[in-house]
Amino acid sequence: MTLKDLAAGNGFTVIGVEDSNIRPQALRLGIYEGAELLCCKVMKNGPLVVSDGYGEIAIGRKLAGKIEVIPNEKKDRKAVQ
Repeated sequence: MTLKDLAAGNGFTVIGVEDSNIRPQALRLGIYEGAELLCCKVMKNGPLVVSDGYGEIAIGRKLAGKIEVIPNEKKDRKAVQ
């Protein structure tokens, strides 16, 4: 499953970034193997907004499709559809 497949409100753990060219970019954004994040918002035909609990970033669908994740059971009430 990739990040772009998640719905708003789903927590997830990053298991890898498949493209070695974007791995450094993802790392700078706080997206690394083992990171536990929250998908806060999914904009129709637009980016996804993810949070680490301290800040939020928007990630384009193309990049989100290259980030492999495992969904977590935990959901957050602050997420917006």
